[in-house]
Amino acid sequence: MSAKTRRRPVSTGRICLELIATVHGRFSELPEDDLADQAGLADWLTAKDLVTASPPRDADVADFQGLREAIFRLVSAAGGGPESALENAVALVNKHARGDIHLVQLIAQSDSSGGVHLTAQTVPPTVSQVLTTVARDAVDLLTGPDAERLHQCQADTCGSFYLDSSRGRQRRWCSSASCGNRERVAAFRDRNRA
Repeated sequence: MSAKTRRRPVSTGRICLELIATVHGRFSELPEDDLADQAGLADWLTAKDLVTASPPRDADVADFQGLREAIFRLVSAAGGGPESALENAVALVNKHARGDIHLVQLIAQSDSSGGVHLTAQTVPPTVSQVLTTVARDAVDLLTGPDAERLHQCQADTCGSFYLDSSRGRQRRWCSSASCGNRERVAAFRDRNRA
């Protein structure tokens, strides 16, 4: 999928859920994968303000896809879905969660008056550090209080998850503008068939 045809990002509430949402139409006949290649992964990382020190390689694409599917299985199981291959999913998430994370460092510099000026230095993360960040977010989500707000989009073909922060927890779709609109149009057509 080219950058021009990429879909609008879904507001899921967590980076690990944003990773799941990189598959559009997961339950359709022709799902679309934003992370199908290095350019797609680089675009997604940039869109999420996770620009890495070096561009992603083919192996990184496979790692992100594998982590995405492991998180999808775990989140599905946590939401009452099928519990297939959970041991492998847990092992993969844990493998990535054990990695190094990107840290901000403190730098002390002498100023012209003889004092010290402290600044924060941020170095772009490696692709591996981003994987660790996403895996740790999944661990935090699945074991923390936000797990109660976790919902799957009710659109027939979507498959994305989101955190429901709506009043009364009545949100039904990952995106009202895309999935919600398609479902409302389909319901309107069904009601008006003669």
